[in-house]
Amino acid sequence: MTTKSDMLELARNQLRRAEQLGLVEESAYLLDEAAYALDKAIRIPQERKVAQNLGTVYGTRFRRWINESLEDRSASEQRLELLLLIANALKDNPVYRCGGISESRIAIVRRLLDKYFEGWTDEERERELARIFDARRATNGILSRLRK
Repeated sequence: MTTKSDMLELARNQLRRAEQLGLVEESAYLLDEAAYALDKAIRIPQERKVAQNLGTVYGTRFRRWINESLEDRSASEQRLELLLLIANALKDNPVYRCGGISESRIAIVRRLLDKYFEGWTDEERERELARIFDARRATNGILSRLRK
């Protein structure tokens, strides 16, 4: 049987492992797993404060690493996609109370768009983005009708 401190210990171990690995794909999965354990621990009054603090400390640490990585203007498309994966893990899990993660995600997406459209004129870029968004709107309409 899992005890209250088992969830907190599981979260600690996952967070430590993610920190040791740094900004790699596995860290995003470890952050998700730790978030599940932290969420369970937060529901236990005796564990709440420690669990909240762990989420805040590690969330802030990873956000800072993401922002520092964004300072490297030569970061590859693959590296930026990895940063977005980790930023999404932080954003999607409310236990990681780290302010500024939305701004970090926006900065990553802007950098990715710059990479994707490198060498395109502004007009070509706008036309392609409009096509993508129009296609998405059309697809969403179809999917919502299929769900009914």
